[in-house]
Amino acid sequence: MDQKDDLQRFGSALRSFLKGLLADSGSGGGSSQSRVEKNKQTLLKFKEEIFFQQRFEKLDQYVTKDIVDHVARPGDPPGIQGVHMRFKAWLSSFKFADHVKPLMIGEGDYLAYTYVNKGHHTGNFMGVEATGAPVDVNGLGIVRFEGDKIAEHWMAFDTMDVAQQIGAEIQLLAPRGQRGGAQGAAPRPPQGPKPGGV
Repeated sequence: MDQKDDLQRFGSALRSFLKGLLADSGSGGGSSQSRVEKNKQTLLKFKEEIFFQQRFEKLDQYVTKDIVDHVARPGDPPGIQGVHMRFKAWLSSFKFADHVKPLMIGEGDYLAYTYVNKGHHTGNFMGVEATGAPVDVNGLGIVRFEGDKIAEHWMAFDTMDVAQQIGAEIQLLAPRGQRGGAQGAAPRPPQGPKPGGV
């Protein structure tokens, strides 16, 4: 999975989000607004309890069992099991202790948000063993709620920036049609765990 794939996934998520905005634009503003505010509070509690406190036993209080996570890799367990696995992998590479309060905007069941998670590099990521270096992870996400739980998730984060902060070396690939065998093809960089992070 490379950065181009991440951007394509996020572009697809953005289109879904905009469709949701259009679909809900004719609904009553009061109930929709209160639902959005409730979803914002749920997302903040999720980040605090699951992401920072690592209370994974509470995961099913925040996400549906069959959640569709668009950052999943081929072969990952489906649903909530895959989310749990990706969270544990991500948090074995970084220890986060703080974050910038996210900017959130929503309509109906959709919520888009920014995030900046602040922590330290504590485990192998992209082939680089723990350096203890301070790290800021910047990204964008979209979630779709069903009732009080997150049922779908898209995300993109700044892989290149994180790699630079921990001293990882990244070689970009030429477009597939322009690779010239052994001499023209750069090796793929080692991949770290995908963020579990809603």
